[in-house]
Amino acid sequence: MPSQHWRRAEELFHRALALEPGERRAFLDAQCSGDEKLRREIDSLLEFDGHAEHFMESPALEVAGRLYANASDAHGNELPGPLPEFTEVSHYRVIAKVGGGGMGIIYKARDMRLDRFVALKFLPLDFAGDPIALERFKREARAASALNHPSICTVYDIGSFQSQRFIAMEYLEGHTIKQRIADKPMPTV
Repeated sequence: MPSQHWRRAEELFHRALALEPGERRAFLDAQCSGDEKLRREIDSLLEFDGHAEHFMESPALEVAGRLYANASDAHGNELPGPLPEFTEVSHYRVIAKVGGGGMGIIYKARDMRLDRFVALKFLPLDFAGDPIALERFKREARAASALNHPSICTVYDIGSFQSQRFIAMEYLEGHTIKQRIADKPMPTV
């Protein structure tokens, strides 16, 4: 989808989300008049958002919602830097830092309850007090946990450690996209 078309779809999607569900159809009929591709894209986004929202209503994630409402654990301190090996985060034991970027620092850890490796993604400290970044982080966890596909990692848990939010997810070994495209572009299908 051309970037201008996508920007328009994204804008209309967010404007439609701000409306009551009963008002969205008339709004989109007026805004997308004659552009069926645009309308299908926005309907698809709204449908996915509805599934993800329904998922967040499950009791197991009510606790997670409280974590994102600036609750902190008993430590109450910010992490001073990278977590050392063998740090215990809830029922996970950190093995090593495996990466990091704009929206998180990733650690390989052992789930001590289920005896499996997991990836722990921590929101960077720079974003800890930023409500927009926290919402984006929460939206990422919600979207990933609502999907089930071999090409998407499974989200197991979300929590807080020393006032820092994290997502526990399936640990997958392999190359990053950056590594895959370092030598040459990836083939298109």
